[in-house]
Amino acid sequence: MINQLSNHRMPAEWEAQQAIILSWPHNKETWPSQLDGVILTYLKIIKEIAEHQQVWLNVNSEQIKIEVQRLLTLYCIKQSNVHLLVIPTYDVWARDYGPVYIVQDSNRIITDWEFNSWGGKYSPQYFLDSDVPQLIALHMEEKLIQTDFILEGGSIDVNGSGTLITTKSCLLNPNRHSVVNSNTIEEKLKCYLGIKKVLWLDAALVGDDTDGHIDNLVRFVDTSTVVCVQEKNSKDENYESLRQLFLDLKSMTDQDGIPLKVIPLQMPKKVMFDGDRLPASYGNFLITNRKVLVPTYQSPKEDRDAICVLQSLFPERQVVGIDCVDLVYGLGSIHCISQQVPLV
Repeated sequence: MINQLSNHRMPAEWEAQQAIILSWPHNKETWPSQLDGVILTYLKIIKEIAEHQQVWLNVNSEQIKIEVQRLLTLYCIKQSNVHLLVIPTYDVWARDYGPVYIVQDSNRIITDWEFNSWGGKYSPQYFLDSDVPQLIALHMEEKLIQTDFILEGGSIDVNGSGTLITTKSCLLNPNRHSVVNSNTIEEKLKCYLGIKKVLWLDAALVGDDTDGHIDNLVRFVDTSTVVCVQEKNSKDENYESLRQLFLDLKSMTDQDGIPLKVIPLQMPKKVMFDGDRLPASYGNFLITNRKVLVPTYQSPKEDRDAICVLQSLFPERQVVGIDCVDLVYGLGSIHCISQQVPLV
């Protein structure tokens, strides 16, 4: 099947979408005391998206499906745009285990990558989520190509024109592949995703259990512009690595040799839980057809500034802040729980 791939590419997130994929939250190990708050956060996210495009929402059973329908009605959510799929999941991180879409001519294809629970850090039950791309392909009658390579969707970001950005700390980590090098990975990304150029970065937020997913650090906002999270406080433990990240990006170019334009996006105030720092970042925003959903962290000035920066970069979309303090207790935010489905 892979030999049939040519003239294919992974679209940028700002390109036209049919749907956003989410998985309904239920895991009390992830949110021992925050699950009710996380459910409310989900309802806000679903309501914002469903106003203008589809949501494909994985639920674990017919019984949960009935309960979710009740909540959608209670919160006046446009149910005609919410498709409930009975696809069991262990947790919600659809960005990492969900389908990664490519387009080929007028066709949409799922690339199904291996998922090993972020380097085997967590319960083997997380491996059950690796079935989600195949199950979505069955439910939605999508074409699918299986790969033999471990890749989480949050570890990559693309500009839709051939450039992919990622981190060495994640993709070159031996907990993903025991024997691997950057050339091997680039070959896989070019083969399956139609990538022409890979930009490698060195950075990871304190408290990030993913070994440095790029969607907490750097995001494309157009084909040659990225936002890069920055820390103002020089005594903060993230300060130096994020400063160097910004400098490294300033020396990089896209697939056509055009220098990247790098826009700073300040970090929120620290979000802590049981003495540990959580990976709260404004970089974990989600681009939809008409909106940009930005996680906020009850830091009024910082939240407002982040929304303002992103609104200036997406003037034709409404930038909406959504309180994600409960959500980030699970070590992820809006982008981590979602995956876009391109429109073809």
